Amino acid sequence: MNIVEHLSQFQGVIGAIVGFTLSYFFGKTGKIKIFQRNSWLSSNDDGRERKLRKEKEEKLYTTDYYYQSSQHYTLNFELLFFNNSTANKVLTDFSLEVSSINNAKLIGLLLIDLNKLDSGDEAEKLYLSHPSETECFHILSLKPGEAQIIKFISFIDIDHVKENGRPVKVQMVYQRPEKKVMKKKKMNIDVPFY
Repeated sequence: MNIVEHLSQFQGVIGAIVGFTLSYFFGKTGKIKIFQRNSWLSSNDDGRERKLRKEKEEKLYTTDYYYQSSQHYTLNFELLFFNNSTANKVLTDFSLEVSSINNAKLIGLLLIDLNKLDSGDEAEKLYLSHPSETECFHILSLKPGEAQIIKFISFIDIDHVKENGRPVKVQMVYQRPEKKVMKKKKMNIDVPFY
């Protein structure tokens, strides 16, 4: 009996093992996709910003969670997270990086999940109390095929804006802990700047 005849007797078992192995590894290849739904940057000067946008005929972004502060520039945005793999996926260490017009950067701005608070006032009180990272949005875990919409708010100090100019670029920074090399990923947040 040669090897081909011998293997043909076990073709069902071999096929099952190969099929299981391929489905196991290909099922783990998906990732969490992130889609931005809308955003709004407001200041205590918001009426002027809105008028400038109307003059330029730009799209006005309005949301049900819009919040305006007299002490800070307020960045409100909404993201859709979707896990397209067949395994649980996790993202951690969320923060924002804001670049100003003169290339000054604010790094490590905390994100606050508005879904867990009653209002923007509560979010600002939490921010002013200098919360630890555990009190702000820190980790996201999604089951296979699960989608989640999260409304975020973050605050930019008005003094920083006065010294360094208006923000021109906002990036959300996060990590994927299941990767062997824990490298920070960045996603641009489209914000209608004035």
